[in-house]
Amino acid sequence: MESDNGHKPVHGNRTKFLEDGHRMIAARNRSLVENYEHICKSDSAVNRDVEDFENVWRQYIEGAVEPPLHPGATPTVFTLKHITGKSKAMLSREVKRFRADDTDVLTLGSAIAAFRLSVVGVEPFADDAGKTVKLTFENVDGVRALSEDSTMQFDEDIVAEVGFRAQMRTYLDPK
Repeated sequence: MESDNGHKPVHGNRTKFLEDGHRMIAARNRSLVENYEHICKSDSAVNRDVEDFENVWRQYIEGAVEPPLHPGATPTVFTLKHITGKSKAMLSREVKRFRADDTDVLTLGSAIAAFRLSVVGVEPFADDAGKTVKLTFENVDGVRALSEDSTMQFDEDIVAEVGFRAQMRTYLDPK
């Protein structure tokens, strides 16, 4: 692919050309830098009775539509950060540690790691008595991660769903 002035980009669509022919690196797509939100499929606020629910849910995960919610319902919203830099290297090590063979198969172990590395907030989040639960974080090899104690507050299926979502977003190529 060539620019208007005939130069070939070195870094795909992240290289931009100025009118004088000089190159500059373009900023990353904001959607791959800013935090994003996730609502779990099993959340009671999710309306699973909508027509073609699985297709609608897939579209929600892809960011094309809002999640199908029951009118007036308040879902639990996970705020996630993209896993980059040191965190991504740590996740890659975890993927290799937990995989059964030479493929990059998503496993529960790697999903737990992705969950801990990506979760920055959960609202609303309360215990069985209705008391707000505060998340705690810890330093793991120089990387800020959700503490094991906070992670243990969530059911395994929730950790898996959120962790897999974070892991899948980690490997998106910027557009």
